[in-house]
Amino acid sequence: MRHYAEPVEVRPGRVGGIEGPEQFLWRRRLYLVRDVLAYWVESGSWWRAGGAGFPERQVWRVEAGRGQGQGRVIVDLALEPEPGAGRWLLLRTYD
Repeated sequence: MRHYAEPVEVRPGRVGGIEGPEQFLWRRRLYLVRDVLAYWVESGSWWRAGGAGFPERQVWRVEAGRGQGQGRVIVDLALEPEPGAGRWLLLRTYD
C-alpha cells in the first residue's frame, strides 16, 4: 500500500448501481472506475477540529483502469467537505 493524499478531479456517476466516483484524473491520466469495492465515512481528526466538531469525509475503495489491457489499480478516493462543494483526494493505492 502507498499513501498519497493528492488532489484528483472526479466525475461522479453510477458504477454497478452505486452512486459515487465514475472516473478520475490523477497525474494527468484518466482512470475509469470498474467496480466499487467498499464505501465508508471517516470522522475528522478531533485534534485538528479546533472545537468546530468533527468533519467527516466519504471514502470509496475502487478498482480502476486506464483502458483495455492497461492493467488495474485499487485506490481509496476521499471526498472531503469544503464550503460550497468538496475536494477529492486520492489517499492510497494498493499493489
